[in-house]
Amino acid sequence: MTTPNRTVLKVSPNLPTNWLTYLGLFHDCQENQICGEATPSYLYYHDRTIKNIKALHPEWQKLKIIIILREPIDKIKSHYRFIQKYNLDPDNLSLLDSILQEDERKKKNRLIT
Repeated sequence: MTTPNRTVLKVSPNLPTNWLTYLGLFHDCQENQICGEATPSYLYYHDRTIKNIKALHPEWQKLKIIIILREPIDKIKSHYRFIQKYNLDPDNLSLLDSILQEDERKKKNRLIT
């Protein structure tokens, strides 16, 4: 089984990495309140996400999933600025080179176990 890219933990070290910590995000929710969270990683790692939801959520059939997509070019630019701001690209590639290397980098990431 492959491991997803966990680089985001360098920027946001308080992200939950287990089920109990994840549930803790919602401890202030009221019973009559709709609660949720969001991450673009769910789409990128959709195969893993669906498997985990089914395995970990006791009432996964009742979940409502809302997907909001951004304009793709703005999203790419924003993501690149985020990576540059937090020095998350070990190769410090330009935007164009990053795009050209995307397929190869994804292959390398999927080899991590």
